Amino acid sequence: MSKLSFAILGQLMRGSRTGYDLAQEFRDGLSQFWHAKHSQIYPELQKLKDLGQVKVSEVRQSSRPDKKVYNITPAGECALLEWILSPLPDAPVRSELHLRTHSIHLVPKDQAIAFYENELARTEAEREGFEMQLARLEAAFSGIPSSENEAFSTYANLKFGMENRRQVAEWSRWLIASLHA
Repeated sequence: MSKLSFAILGQLMRGSRTGYDLAQEFRDGLSQFWHAKHSQIYPELQKLKDLGQVKVSEVRQSSRPDKKVYNITPAGECALLEWILSPLPDAPVRSELHLRTHSIHLVPKDQAIAFYENELARTEAEREGFEMQLARLEAAFSGIPSSENEAFSTYANLKFGMENRRQVAEWSRWLIASLHA
């Protein structure tokens, strides 16, 4: 099964979802570490249904077309739990920022500095967004959510995102200073 399949199963472990719900979650909540579009989600849901990993029920609606609601099956739960604990494969690092940095010596210094200043501003805004989301979770749970609560995994990923952006910002500041020197 694809990684997207496992991402979908992980969301369905949190409760029933429509394909639209899943697309919204990939756009809003999971976007810091995984991307998927409507056009990817619906075929993947069909594959999961064909494999017996999810079941679908139709909900009649009077003023709109009927909607399909997906639930994870026991087989889907087993597959997801097995995947979560399986060893991670070696994954090559792919970073467009670092690929561009590899050739930054080819552009005028003032343009390179402007590029990294823009990157620094974008990165800082992302970090601040993660900090605000972390603060909301901490307020809702009077601290860090319990590790038994599904909000804990959201908290952990937000924490990683915040620390990652902090590190990229620090590196960008160093790079800007180095280019000024």
